[in-house]
Amino acid sequence: MNKTDIFFNTDSFKFHELREFSLKSWDYGEREKGLKKLSIDDLKKYFQGMETEKNPLENNYYFFSYQGFKGGYELATLIDEHEQCFADLCLMVYDKKHKLLSKNVIAGTGGDGNYRYNSWGHFIGDSIYNLTYVGEDVVTETDEYTEYEIDSVVIKYSVGADYSFKEVDKKEFKRKRIEK
Repeated sequence: MNKTDIFFNTDSFKFHELREFSLKSWDYGEREKGLKKLSIDDLKKYFQGMETEKNPLENNYYFFSYQGFKGGYELATLIDEHEQCFADLCLMVYDKKHKLLSKNVIAGTGGDGNYRYNSWGHFIGDSIYNLTYVGEDVVTETDEYTEYEIDSVVIKYSVGADYSFKEVDKKEFKRKRIEK
């Protein structure tokens, strides 16, 4: 393999070959300090036009984990940040010719105003991915108490040989919590 065949510089990534994914401890400040940002050239190379709704000059994308080659596909996770408050961890899947085949959100974190959420997940073998999402909304706030509405979702995905994700099971939970 010569230098022109190298698609990812693996030194750009903080982690390698993770099985569990969470951004809970990676708020905006931690992302800025501990992760390498994608350049505009990187953004074009790795997202390949998929990111059309945002201005690439905002440059709110980070390298997270290089997952390596699996079954003829090259995988990496990249963080897609929204306005410094929200971030999605995306599993990017490329074919042998470096064409982007899919982008799957496999974790996230964020909050703004009266809303916050975290989502995290893990692979079970190579064919199942479990994703958990917990979101909290403030529904009542007084001097005496704050009432939260909490939505939780647990989704089980079947992962195809091409790393496509297909939802096979979904459980949703709702509850309220009061803090005094």
